[in-house]
Amino acid sequence: MLRQLRRPVLIVLKWQLLATTALALISGLVAGWHGALSAAAGGAISISAGLSAALMASLGSVRSPGSVVIGALRAEAVKIGLALLLLWLVLAHYREAVVGALIASFIVTLVIFAMHFSYATTDAPINGSRRPNSLLRTTSSITWRSSPSRSARAASGR
Repeated sequence: MLRQLRRPVLIVLKWQLLATTALALISGLVAGWHGALSAAAGGAISISAGLSAALMASLGSVRSPGSVVIGALRAEAVKIGLALLLLWLVLAHYREAVVGALIASFIVTLVIFAMHFSYATTDAPINGSRRPNSLLRTTSSITWRSSPSRSARAASGR
């Protein structure tokens, strides 16, 4: 599953790095060195949390639809926990932090992470057509082993 996540994660990472760099430059001009460093720290926190969530999602087993949901919830819990821990560490130990720049950069990069996976991107042409590809679609190629539906059982006389 890690191979399926590689392209979406790299796209998100690129956009997050671009946003973090832009916000660090703007914060540096407005608030000086500590503003730039704070914005860079906010982006780094969000990027680290997002990468940890992607790693957790790739480690999950896909045996049933329920295991996919549990894996996604576990990945989200790791992302939130790591983000809170890193925010606390930065705010507790970096006394000159510019909180506005830190939180703004954190939120912008977090929104980029969330928006990308809700917006379908396109892969290389497959059989002459372009089809949507996103993290949420990666499980569509899995064949689920399940019992026949009620209507199928009724039709067969079981």
